[in-house]
Amino acid sequence: TDKYRKGDVVEVIYGSLLGVVGELIEIRGKSRLIVNVEALGKNMSVQIPKKYVKKLKESEVDQKMSKLQKRFLGA
Repeated sequence: TDKYRKGDVVEVIYGSLLGVVGELIEIRGKSRLIVNVEALGKNMSVQIPKKYVKKLKESEVDQKMSKLQKRFLGA
């Protein structure tokens, strides 16, 4: 099991936000996280179950972010 800390970059691996990358801003109890994500040009905080996300390694962050930008910006 991943140990989460504020500031970790996480990717949603299940649900309607699948593939979205965000920054962990708060840990709520044993099973919930508050993640700051950018969607439609806005920053939003979403509460999500821990089992719906995975912590990204530093080497994965740029790759995931550029893939996401290409998808949304059509680059």
